[in-house]
Amino acid sequence: MQLIGKFMNKFITSLIIALSLLGCGGSAAKSNLLTPQDDVVSQNVELMDLRSSIIILQSEIIALRENLKITEELNRSLQNRIEEKVSRLSILENYPNRSNASGTTKNFPAGKKSEDVDIESLYKKALALYFESNYEESIKTFEYLINID
Repeated sequence: MQLIGKFMNKFITSLIIALSLLGCGGSAAKSNLLTPQDDVVSQNVELMDLRSSIIILQSEIIALRENLKITEELNRSLQNRIEEKVSRLSILENYPNRSNASGTTKNFPAGKKSEDVDIESLYKKALALYFESNYEESIKTFEYLINID
């Protein structure tokens, strides 16, 4: 895109130099007078300059459209990720056995805090219950683990 613009600028510069060299062959009195032919040549040069500017602007528009597409895709992706996070947050907030309104955690044995519980042994116990097909107790134990850590 910028390559086209550079090429057109060099082309126009070369054309202007060539036209000015052609016009220098006459006398000084003749060069002061603008002929209709000179006017047409200068209009053609201006036309070519405008056309090259249009080509440059069109290439910039194409680049901007591509950037817009990429930005819109990124925006959609981020919006989907936000929606997934909001959904996950809603599920976790409504998950049973979470902290109650007073801030204490449900299903804690009386007098025990999360620091007092051996998480690794409790996890092994929940896993053993699962492999023994005692799913109900296994689920309760895993939920307890989630609540404390």
